[in-house]
Amino acid sequence: MTGISYEPALDAYHAAYRMIVLSSMLDQDDDIPVSSFRIADFYMAFPFLMKDIRLKKDHSWIRSISKKYDIERPYANLPDSPLLFDTMKIFQFAALQTLAMKQVFEIDALEKGYVRLVDSEASRDEFHTILSRWNGSSDLLHAIDALIHGYDVLGSDGLKARTGLMEYRYDAV
Repeated sequence: MTGISYEPALDAYHAAYRMIVLSSMLDQDDDIPVSSFRIADFYMAFPFLMKDIRLKKDHSWIRSISKKYDIERPYANLPDSPLLFDTMKIFQFAALQTLAMKQVFEIDALEKGYVRLVDSEASRDEFHTILSRWNGSSDLLHAIDALIHGYDVLGSDGLKARTGLMEYRYDAV
């Protein structure tokens, strides 16, 4: 017998929602690598998995935030993190492309592998509406902001290596 289940991480609309929340942490002149943005989105969907990141000593407080979200762990067994991250890829790119077409992110930057906000007053108004309805906590956003802005993405000490979600050994550093 098959059951019907819903996983927000595997929904392009929910990914777009998470990415709009994530973009509230970006400055207008930030160029965030798509890989970093995808990793941040992964931890927005699964904050209880942040405890598995190899963190810098001054970011050890992120583990306590991760433990706070253990209650959100789904009842069903999840696949290992790299496989789950890879499964999310198509939904994340669909959300990124949709948001670029809606003038939230710059299309040219996205084609070059970076996420950059479009300077638009309409986008900012939409962000405030969405953020006012977001029921997440600010400590999670603070932790994810530390990941985005506190770590390079490439190399053996980068975000890819520290999370174990992406291959890093062949990065041109």
